[in-house]
Amino acid sequence: MVEKALRKNYKDRRDFCLYCKKDVSHFARHVSKWHSEEIDVVRLLCHHVNSKERRLALSNLKKKRNFIKNRADTVVSPVKRLKITEKFSTSDEYLPCKYCLGYYKKKSLCRHTKICPYNYDKENKRRQTSQNDGQTALLLQDFQQDDLLKTKIFCRMRADDISLIAKKDTLICQYAFSYIKVHKIKIIYKDNIDLVRQNMRRLAKLLRCDRKENSDVQNLIDILPPKHFKLIISGVNKIAKYNTQTENYESPTLAINFGTIIKKCCDLAYINLVQMENTSDQRKDLKILKNLIESQWCNEVSVQACTNLNESKWNKEELLPLTSDLKRFNIFL
Repeated sequence: MVEKALRKNYKDRRDFCLYCKKDVSHFARHVSKWHSEEIDVVRLLCHHVNSKERRLALSNLKKKRNFIKNRADTVVSPVKRLKITEKFSTSDEYLPCKYCLGYYKKKSLCRHTKICPYNYDKENKRRQTSQNDGQTALLLQDFQQDDLLKTKIFCRMRADDISLIAKKDTLICQYAFSYIKVHKIKIIYKDNIDLVRQNMRRLAKLLRCDRKENSDVQNLIDILPPKHFKLIISGVNKIAKYNTQTENYESPTLAINFGTIIKKCCDLAYINLVQMENTSDQRKDLKILKNLIESQWCNEVSVQACTNLNESKWNKEELLPLTSDLKRFNIFL
């Protein structure tokens, strides 16, 4: 959770200075006095005082510096001045603009991107597209992402907490990238893109459920040790909506296929650990978990899920054609 600070006066507002690593109240005066030899500040001072170009350059410098601080810290400094004290989550309330990197509310981000002075193409994007671009901007320095992953998968994901968890987690993104790499010819079709997107969100839901159960779990790779096998089972049961009283799955197919998805993640994590030193114990744990899924997933999940799936097929009513339709078909023949 992040806490807004109470701002009664414009002097109370502080901006982050990247050069001296501290918050300053008078940002323009500070950088012009103490950092006048920096390249960005030199470009700022080249413009006339009170000119539009100087105001835009100063605003852009503030936004970029605050963006760097917001990504590293828990306190968010949005562009609009804060007036009241309340608690909120950064992923729920604020997202950065793709062009100027300033933090705005989700609902007003689309309006800002249309009039952003650094949006040279003046694209009229929908609210969902603007929020997706903002989530992608948060991941600029986390890890190297494939361009096809950002242009084909990320843009089609719903801009919510689950998608943000999936985009931030390295192993989930590697799962999507490996699928794209294998099925590069078929990825142009909408069905294949939707399958990757759905599997990424499923893994993110599993990670979110396990985070609530175990505070030590932060990333997807943290739930892959064998000691967390029961934790994975409980998370899958929650996602597939398993009813303990009736012993029924609302989504039996999802419960069955989850084992294959986790085994694929184990393979990807194993490949990453092979390239690192002193990871023999972790590699053994991944092999043990994969063997557990292959041997015990059927007993824990698949048997009951297959039973529910077959029962839904047995209880399905058969629709017989009407007599009048048969007569018309005979006349047509």
